[in-house]
Amino acid sequence: MFKNILVRAHHGDKEAVDKLYEQYKPLLRKYSFVNGVFDEDLHHILVIAFLEMIRTFKV
Repeated sequence: MFKNILVRAHHGDKEAVDKLYEQYKPLLRKYSFVNGVFDEDLHHILVIAFLEMIRTFKV
């Protein structure tokens, strides 16, 4: 199931990308805190990196 969603997301399926994002959203938010304060800029950087990783990941 996960691999199928990842392959679909890799090929540009927006619904699959959204599913992956929702699955990893808590982790992305967790690492968006600096000294206990949510850093919105860092969060955006992490989301962009996450989307880029989906696009470039070899499946």
